[in-house]
Amino acid sequence: MKLNFWLLDIDQEEVEGKMAIRLWGIDEDNNRILIYDENFRPYFYLMAKDALPDLAKEVKSKKEELKIASISKEERKYYGRKVKVIKLIFNDQKSLLKCLEQLSKHEGVESLEGDLRPSFKYMVEKAVLPCNWHEVEVKEIERHNKEAV
Repeated sequence: MKLNFWLLDIDQEEVEGKMAIRLWGIDEDNNRILIYDENFRPYFYLMAKDALPDLAKEVKSKKEELKIASISKEERKYYGRKVKVIKLIFNDQKSLLKCLEQLSKHEGVESLEGDLRPSFKYMVEKAVLPCNWHEVEVKEIERHNKEAV
């Protein structure tokens, strides 16, 4: 079903090693609502000054150990110029932070966007603006927690 709502706040929550973006809002009938989006995964980019293929091989060899969900090579703009980067996607923010700490210690390797909150990246990617009306496709779920939202 489609739902129109006014966005009040956004954050992320991790439950059992899986992250969900939470959108807090008010619907057209002035009811408080909470929308969960479990499809967004935290990520960051790695850029190597010299040997990107060597860095990619090293990261792939440590994929299980670092709890990386997926790895891809991309081209991004960095200060106006195109650069090749490695995009690392995770299932949770805790794994991202641990991996970021380990890989950013390497000389000649720079991490990009690792310091941005997942909720902020979500807003940018999905063009979600705070204090605005949004229309989303939702499926109502039964709440197990009966706390007031």
